[in-house]
Amino acid sequence: MIDLSQPSNLFPDFERDPQREIHFSPTLTAICIMVCMCGFALLLWSVSFSEGYRDPATASRDLERLASRMLSFESRLSELSAFEQTMFHLWGEDGDTREQLRLWYAELPKEGQNPLDELYLGILYGEAESRRDLRALMAVWSQESHPFPIFWRLLEVVYLGNVPVGTDFEILQAQLAEEVPANWFYFQLAKRLASQSGDKALRENLQRQFQQLTDPQLEKWRLLVVFEGSMGGIGLICLVYLWGMRFENRMFQKTERFNQRLTSWSFKEGLAVLARGGALSTIFIALVAVVPY
Repeated sequence: MIDLSQPSNLFPDFERDPQREIHFSPTLTAICIMVCMCGFALLLWSVSFSEGYRDPATASRDLERLASRMLSFESRLSELSAFEQTMFHLWGEDGDTREQLRLWYAELPKEGQNPLDELYLGILYGEAESRRDLRALMAVWSQESHPFPIFWRLLEVVYLGNVPVGTDFEILQAQLAEEVPANWFYFQLAKRLASQSGDKALRENLQRQFQQLTDPQLEKWRLLVVFEGSMGGIGLICLVYLWGMRFENRMFQKTERFNQRLTSWSFKEGLAVLARGGALSTIFIALVAVVPY
């Protein structure tokens, strides 16, 4: 007979043992909380500052760097391995980069706009084979002064196929190099000019220069993929390990070391873990932000 008057002990005693509680350094926890708060404050400040007034020249330079970086990387996408291309698409790249850039350039304020922005927009129209938009853009340039006549001549030769008799491609290449900085837009126009003039040596030389310019960006992206993959692999291994421990604990109740930690963490333990994780994330984001592209 089972004595019902006595309390049953069908479930193990999971009371927390103070001696088994994980001890975290309060000083280090406080420093991590301060790092998290500073990172959050900096994020709020940057968002608030970005919503205020921005110098059009600064916005133009930022957009130029962003557009050149994105287009340069996409132009070398075919050189990546199948795994790297899969990672590129998994990160949310939808292939509409040029359409987005056309919209961004079209939305730039006209007052004080850099003439190069007009050229870059024309190149994007030309690459998209949108000749009607390109002609509408170039029609405005007929009343403008230097350097718009040069831009008009370049786009007319490259994208509209209007090559007057006696066109000197060397002069066009020199004018292009003088007016446009060495970015994706420059190399795109220069390579097309070299193709139309039949200068294969110049086109190959331009392609080598473009690869040398974009190789550091490609290597940094590959390192980032390796790092992200490593972190994901470590997390997966830890998850499998914890799942295996729980499965072993359910199958074999003799696993005493796992039973002793079935209770939830204390507030101090949880706060310390969250503070350290947040501080590491803040430091990592800051390192990524300051790495030059």
